[in-house]
Amino acid sequence: GILIGVGRRIGLGPALNTLWTGVAYAVLDLLVPTLVTVVVFRYPVKQLIDAAKNFVKLIFNIVIGILDAVNAPRSTVHQVTSWKGPVTDHWQLAWLTTLVLYGLLTMYLVAIVSEIVLKQIPQQTLERQKAA
Repeated sequence: GILIGVGRRIGLGPALNTLWTGVAYAVLDLLVPTLVTVVVFRYPVKQLIDAAKNFVKLIFNIVIGILDAVNAPRSTVHQVTSWKGPVTDHWQLAWLTTLVLYGLLTMYLVAIVSEIVLKQIPQQTLERQKAA
């Protein structure tokens, strides 16, 4: 909410506000606390990396399963399968991409809700707040 408010205060439109707050939210509320938690509670990093790689493999297996279920062309299934190894090896990029996507979707929802709520506030009330 604070990030959306800062963007509105400096005059950013909903789309641009959502973009910058999504990335800021991903870094400030997802990435930093996760890294601090790993350090503070001394989680075994090797096990966390293995879990992340297994998660990426699981996601690819689900996508490949869905492609098989909808009878996607074999070339498409093969292409997705060929991406599985490199993406698993570079799981950090997949993780960061997921964090940023999650941040963008969360802030998109917040921006939509705040626009809906602000449009329901009578204009007279908004003018009184500006004067104060």
